[in-house]
Amino acid sequence: MDEVDATASAGLGKCCICGKHRKLTFEHIPPKRAFNSGGGRSTTIDQLLAEYEGNNARYSKDRKGFGKLSLCELCNNNTGAWYGNAYVEWAHQGMRFLDASGTLAMPFHIFPGRVAKQIIAMFASTNGPNFFDAHPELRKFVLDPQWVGIPKKFKLLTYLTTSNVQTARITGIIATMDFGQSKASIFSEIAFTPFGYILVIDSPPPARGLFDITFFCHEPYRQYRDLHLPIGAKEVHSYIPADFRTEEEWSQAQARAKEERAAAKLRRDAF
Repeated sequence: MDEVDATASAGLGKCCICGKHRKLTFEHIPPKRAFNSGGGRSTTIDQLLAEYEGNNARYSKDRKGFGKLSLCELCNNNTGAWYGNAYVEWAHQGMRFLDASGTLAMPFHIFPGRVAKQIIAMFASTNGPNFFDAHPELRKFVLDPQWVGIPKKFKLLTYLTTSNVQTARITGIIATMDFGQSKASIFSEIAFTPFGYILVIDSPPPARGLFDITFFCHEPYRQYRDLHLPIGAKEVHSYIPADFRTEEEWSQAQARAKEERAAAKLRRDAF
């Protein structure tokens, strides 16, 4: 076993928050008590692409909830103690509003600053140990509970998932461009009932109808707020980042793709 394999097998690595090389602990994304205690399935993008092409994807059971070995024990314990309870309360309040979103401003009673710091910590884990190296201002924001604000190049957007959503979607930093856009959208996404989050970096948002909660990041740690937020609902059925097609639209797209593959095979066989 070489040195790299030995390090991996020992659970050693670079912490996604502090950036130090230490033994890594399992971080639930989102926190375990925010409806992430297990029973879900996960797979790779290659397997999902295979499923889209008509093959069976291989899934693994997430018996202890979705997450990864990404944080050292100190960062895991500190962020959990500082922000975890506030995030869990936010998630439980959000669960009450599934399918009732967008029409009225819904009441939330939360610590916005703590919620924002937990969300940014989640993006640290999903995007890997080099993310905070590239954006040290976010590291400072998470590691210092009293630190207020993030640079203007970042936008933190959210949406509520709908009750018929069975899919969690978590992506690293990607770039997409729709027809009519003059600039690509650069973003990362975490979608896990009841909320989805999109962290946009110095670019336009990847979709319309997302609610901007960047102002959460500018709230002091001890500030408790009663907020009425008109957060819209989005359906999450596909593995494609920021794809909010309905279940019927996604099924139709898969059926069309299957027909196109069959037609292409017939053309190839004809030659």
